[in-house]
Amino acid sequence: DHSGQISAIGKAQAVIEFTLEGEITNANENFLAVTGYSLDEIVGRNHSMFVDPDYAQSADYRAFWEKLARGEYESGEYKRFGKDGAMVWIQASYNPIFDPDGNPTRVVKYATDITQRKQATEVLSAGLKKLADGDLKSRIENKWTGEFEEVRTAFNGTVDRLTEIVGQLRDTSGALKTATGEILAGANDLSERTTKQAATVEETSATDRKSTRLNSSHTDISRMPSSA
Repeated sequence: DHSGQISAIGKAQAVIEFTLEGEITNANENFLAVTGYSLDEIVGRNHSMFVDPDYAQSADYRAFWEKLARGEYESGEYKRFGKDGAMVWIQASYNPIFDPDGNPTRVVKYATDITQRKQATEVLSAGLKKLADGDLKSRIENKWTGEFEEVRTAFNGTVDRLTEIVGQLRDTSGALKTATGEILAGANDLSERTTKQAATVEETSATDRKSTRLNSSHTDISRMPSSA
């Protein structure tokens, strides 16, 4: 039963074994497929071949292996490098294996390739940032596989819909601007007409008043008595 469980894990995950100093002693086909190496190319070499050279020389990396050598478990998401420098992301656990007396003797790593998920997350993050900055041309052109393709399609659909909405808003804004201009021009024309009409009315009233005064003066003269 124990052997069957180990075999099942090996079929589903990438598995690699190390000495307590990080020397590679074995790896399964899944691990080799992820990294692109053959077994002969990695056995006898150190785990540091899979990490960034600067990190391999760091105190953090030394502390990582010292912790495993003490029998302490490690897990997380790790950036690693395969053959020809190809970057891969794995979700992995580093598991110290103990002898009957409880002393750690070796380390076995069980890993799952999450490269595509990490790449999808990075691309989506970049796309969303562009959207937040107002860039409506941010589309993800390269096809993904599985559920990631659904996410890509949904993202592109969202960008298309936003582009359509913004276009409609621009059209509406343009029509509103035109209508507002027409209303303003009409108001100005009405104001000008009203001013002219008021001036005409005032001029007519003034003429009428003048005419009335003249008529009144003539009437008064005609009523004066003539001298004998």
